[in-house]
Amino acid sequence: MNTLIQKTFLRGYKTGLEAAGCAPSQAIKFSPPYKIGQVLEDGYIYAGFYQTDKESYHIALAPKEEPIKMSFEEMEREKVPSKNEWSLISINKDLFNLKDFYWSSTEYDNGYAWIFCVQSGYVDNNNKTNTNLVRCVRRFGHSII
Repeated sequence: MNTLIQKTFLRGYKTGLEAAGCAPSQAIKFSPPYKIGQVLEDGYIYAGFYQTDKESYHIALAPKEEPIKMSFEEMEREKVPSKNEWSLISINKDLFNLKDFYWSSTEYDNGYAWIFCVQSGYVDNNNKTNTNLVRCVRRFGHSII
């Protein structure tokens, strides 16, 4: 692993552990405190560690509730997974039992946004006035890379 990539990974890794209450000196000594599918104290379900070239953070899905259907314009976009975050969540789709299509917070253009079927991995754009399921997420342990 080249030094730049290693430092970037460790910076995000340490931040995630610090968010869980580990001191920076402990970050390299211990494995991550979360397991995919683990129910966190607030009831959210841990879904994974997401990293881009600019930032990294942990993602947790809101507790399973009755499906909520709404248009893209009705939802609070900052609380909904992006198209790429849904891709991460779908890697462990069997743990989350998510079927049907869910809105992502990612717009396709002015009239359309991306929808994601977690079970099949199918991604498509959909008219923002249509209704689809919404599942919220919580992002934590942010690190700027």
